[in-house]
Amino acid sequence: MKTSLTLLLTSFSAEADAIAVIRSLVEEHWVACGTILPKATSIYCWQGKLNEVQECMVLLKTSHHLIEACMKRLKELHPYSVPEIMSIEPTSVDSNYAQWVKDVLCATMLP
Repeated sequence: MKTSLTLLLTSFSAEADAIAVIRSLVEEHWVACGTILPKATSIYCWQGKLNEVQECMVLLKTSHHLIEACMKRLKELHPYSVPEIMSIEPTSVDSNYAQWVKDVLCATMLP
């Protein structure tokens, strides 16, 4: 099913931070669901130094209509000074799942 759903991808150094941010975003109806993928290894340069750290990846499910405001709110809540926040547009989504996301978000946010 073609959809207006969007995935947001971000990462956290602590799972407790990820849980707190996901809870806020779900309670505020910015996202329908957040999924934590633990034990990711990130390798990157930061301030001229090569880093290799354990993080957890987070997938957030939201509507395309909410993406800009949701990204802004995620940035406000995120503990990193420069958080990884990317949107991914799925080419298709199961129709029952898409309807569930729409129903959850329609409660307060969608037109």
